[in-house]
Amino acid sequence: VLSGTVVEYEEKIVARRMIIRILPSWSVGEIQEHFGCSEPCAKLAKDIEEAEERRRIAEAEERRKDRELQLAKIQAELEMAKLNMKMQEGSDKNYVERFEKSLSKQGKTVHPSLMSTIITRFSTRLIAITSCTSEKVLDEECFNLYFDAANLPGSLTRGTILREHNISVNGPLNPTYPNILSAVDSDGTPSVIKLLTYAELSVSCSIEARRESIDAEIKACAAITQQKLDGLVHYRLVTVHVHDTRGLTVAQGEWNGLLAPQLMYSLAVTPQLNQGLLKSGYLRIKQALEELHTAINLVHMDVKAANVFVNHSGLWFLGDHGSCRSAMSPIFTATVDLNPYKLILGKTPAHFSMDFVQLCVMIAMLLDIKEVASLRDEGAVYVNATKVENRFLEIHDTNFRDLISRDFRDNLKLVQDHLAGLEAVDRSKEGDAMPRNAED
Repeated sequence: VLSGTVVEYEEKIVARRMIIRILPSWSVGEIQEHFGCSEPCAKLAKDIEEAEERRRIAEAEERRKDRELQLAKIQAELEMAKLNMKMQEGSDKNYVERFEKSLSKQGKTVHPSLMSTIITRFSTRLIAITSCTSEKVLDEECFNLYFDAANLPGSLTRGTILREHNISVNGPLNPTYPNILSAVDSDGTPSVIKLLTYAELSVSCSIEARRESIDAEIKACAAITQQKLDGLVHYRLVTVHVHDTRGLTVAQGEWNGLLAPQLMYSLAVTPQLNQGLLKSGYLRIKQALEELHTAINLVHMDVKAANVFVNHSGLWFLGDHGSCRSAMSPIFTATVDLNPYKLILGKTPAHFSMDFVQLCVMIAMLLDIKEVASLRDEGAVYVNATKVENRFLEIHDTNFRDLISRDFRDNLKLVQDHLAGLEAVDRSKEGDAMPRNAED
């Protein structure tokens, strides 16, 4: 430290002890006077003083922030106390009373513990809803709030998921899909966790078939994520320990779940899209299906508007891989009424062309979302192939119209030949089982 000064060696030893003991309190002038105006010592002392000043400023700033944080907490607690008093004791508008009155008309009674949860966790939403002047909107939103609060997973289950996966979960994403939980990951990114249950599968399938279907979904999601296939939603397998089943469609125990980013919305809830967006979306999903078929030999088997999601940039992503099957494997789950042919769950083997037919049918429906029903004959279960192809005549872009019409015809022919071949095999087996003559 004192290298290059006029201080003798013996004095350096004394000076070194003094620096350790009292130098931080000395001024630059005192250092210069004691050590003969040595530049190294002066610089050292100046650096120490500047460091001490920065430390004092930082400590003062930290104390100021702590005071502000404490004041903010106190203010928030006071505001919450005032809000609770206003809602529980009543003011010019009794939010709790109006909420309970709306639910009573719908045959719902709010338990005091549930009401406490709503006041604690959904107070702002409660005030906004019960301030609504439209009775119809009020009743609908009150029911939605009641559902969300009643279906919050238990605190122990939420705590376990947070500890094991660093994910904060709320209740079901919406009433239609109670096995899909809304969540937020450690980066604050909105996410969803799909609990893999038997409830969503066809009851006509055996337990073994349903279990096999769930295993197939896990393997499909793992393969899609590993291959990083573009245009498909990537899921990560997580294990969810359920302690409190309130709000969940599963029993207590350990369940598999699929974690994925929560995209903005699905095509099932979009307004009418222009044909340019439909063309770009069609080409993107078509390419994604081609990669799915060639890279991992899987057929998606459930291409529909509700399973195509849109991100913030407007890009389409095909999700919900629960119906994925290897080519020529029996189909266990599918939205059969969106096909122009009959599928028998648990029996009909999957074919690559089925995905492209479903994609074309989806685009035909999105071309005019108000006339979806007109693609079926009256009283029919399946869509009419001729009506689907006629819908493509409304496309203004000649290249797109010709492309999708050709894709639909070619793939429909391949599927029909596939199904006809299966029927021929079945008839042949039945013929072999018949007696050959009267004596037999």
